[in-house]
Amino acid sequence: MRRVLMQWAACWRAGAKALGKALLRCGPVPARAFRAGRGLGADWLAGACGLALLAGCLPLDREEAVRREVGRFVFLAQTRDFRSTATCTAASFEVISDQLRTTGGPVRVSSVRDALPRLQKGQAVAFEIPGASPNAISEALMSLSLPTGLGLVSAVVGPARGCMSEVFRMDVAMVLASPDTVLVYDPGRDAALLLYRPLPIAFFLRGTV
Repeated sequence: MRRVLMQWAACWRAGAKALGKALLRCGPVPARAFRAGRGLGADWLAGACGLALLAGCLPLDREEAVRREVGRFVFLAQTRDFRSTATCTAASFEVISDQLRTTGGPVRVSSVRDALPRLQKGQAVAFEIPGASPNAISEALMSLSLPTGLGLVSAVVGPARGCMSEVFRMDVAMVLASPDTVLVYDPGRDAALLLYRPLPIAFFLRGTV
């Protein structure tokens, strides 16, 4: 029962956040809408709460959409694992090649300093830095720009952890520490891709910041 209540609470928080953004776009509700008839204000509030709850329980991503997104960067095979909630997505895929796509993929950089201006523009960047693990890249990025570095941390080890099983977390921890992993970070989508070349396997992680 406690777990169910916690899930509903998470749905409500996420839905309220989504509803708040929608209301900001739509503007304030005219006061006359509440005076149009007895109970209208209460009905509108109940409907808003229902929409918030519904939005909060919808998954952040669909598997087909994630496969299309990841397929822009790597050569996909089968889906190994996929889970998405209202606040996070964690997935892993078998890939045909241990190389990134040469066309239509992320911007490739050979240093963290070269990546920073592109990330600040919202561009997806692939870090191809020999001998550097994603953990080392994340630390170097935070030393140059704390907000940009924290965005990467949030996508990888923040809310996305809520969608990981214990085995998945251990796999990701190993991949993050490996210099054989290519990190692709897309700040515009709050998403990270980890291409672990020895197997090869691609991990996709997204968390709401």
